[in-house]
Amino acid sequence: MSLMHTLRSVVGGPVRWYMTRRGLVFAALLVLAAILALATEPVVGLLVLIAATAFVIPLELSSLRREMLHKNTVVVTRLDHAETVIGETLSKQGADTAEAIRIARSAKKGFQANRGRVANQRDRFAELRKSQRRLESSVDVPMASMAERLSRLEKSALSADTNADAANLDRLNTLRSDLEQLQREFKLLTDGASPNTPARAGAVTEKSLAPWQSFPRYFEPGEAGRLAHFWARRLQVDLDAKSVEYLASRSRFVESRSYGRAATTITDIVSRAIVGIAVRERDIQVLEIGALFGISSVAMADACMARNRGFKLTVIDPLEGYYDAGSDYTGLPVTSAQLRRNLQLAGLSDDEYVIHPLRSDDPAAKAAVEGQTFDVIVVDGDHSFKGAELDVVNFAPLLADDGFLIVDDYGGDDWPGVVQLGQMLENSNEWVCVGQVSRTGVFQRRLV
Repeated sequence: MSLMHTLRSVVGGPVRWYMTRRGLVFAALLVLAAILALATEPVVGLLVLIAATAFVIPLELSSLRREMLHKNTVVVTRLDHAETVIGETLSKQGADTAEAIRIARSAKKGFQANRGRVANQRDRFAELRKSQRRLESSVDVPMASMAERLSRLEKSALSADTNADAANLDRLNTLRSDLEQLQREFKLLTDGASPNTPARAGAVTEKSLAPWQSFPRYFEPGEAGRLAHFWARRLQVDLDAKSVEYLASRSRFVESRSYGRAATTITDIVSRAIVGIAVRERDIQVLEIGALFGISSVAMADACMARNRGFKLTVIDPLEGYYDAGSDYTGLPVTSAQLRRNLQLAGLSDDEYVIHPLRSDDPAAKAAVEGQTFDVIVVDGDHSFKGAELDVVNFAPLLADDGFLIVDDYGGDDWPGVVQLGQMLENSNEWVCVGQVSRTGVFQRRLV
């Protein structure tokens, strides 16, 4: 194939030339010269051949010259165009380079400014930490001293009370008055306030989020009053801004002495506690599906037991092996032992809580609570729509007629499956939404 291609390339050029007008004339003259040579007129044939050559060569040179001029014109035109394009490109690149330099300088200035702001914030945080340590040291010493004084006064009061007569009656009354004052001051200190500055309780505490906490722990201005008004009307409970702030203070205290954290806002922790308070005139049975460290339930138990109400908690949560080790912000493992420790710190005895370390979709979990009745059921397990719906189907039949079903994370954009479940309950004929605030939805069975 390569030989044939070479032959075609060699022969093709002359053949194409001989097909032109000049080629045909030259060919005719060659034929004439050949005939004359064959007719024994070689001199005439040679002259004809020379004439043919002299005729064709100038013509070819002229044609070649015109072609070269045309190509030269084309090349010059293209070079001019290329020069123009290169000039425009270099000009644009220069402008782009200048813009890039301007942006880089602006970014450098912004970075330097941000670095300065970060340094200022770091210094401010360091000052706040120093203030916090000073506050803690200023509170710890009086608390220890006051606890000792409180113990001595209680013993003295008991001794005086058992030996009361006219001679020491005044001393007894004085002791009782001092005891009551010390009890009030001690309570203020244990709740995180200073007895001399109650209006600024918590004011020097850093209210921004701790590194291990992703949810706020303080109300926005006016939020406590709005929350009190919201739940008081819907749950028929006696609430005001001060009582809600107190519940928030107790919730923070409960969390601070527990292991782990509550994975929700202070608004939602307090809302759950209010729901527990709203259960009427009986000891409270609570089923929590998905407890993590159990701190939200501990806050509810704290609020209920403070009102002399019995509290029994049943937990369904796989715990060991379900949560990735160290995946929580605190770095602590989520285990049955951890949960049990927090419940005991809250004052719950062994017969006041039951932990079923099971997935809620495990038939054994449903069998473990079968036949029981609960005043509050908290759905805070599988946050997919199917998982949360299955929890309602399996466990809501155990809810008392006037009980409350709490759906956690109903209202947050990060769990669309839970939002879908809440909307389904609101639109059903069986349930009525008592109220929804922050990330908490509260439902009751619809009265027939």
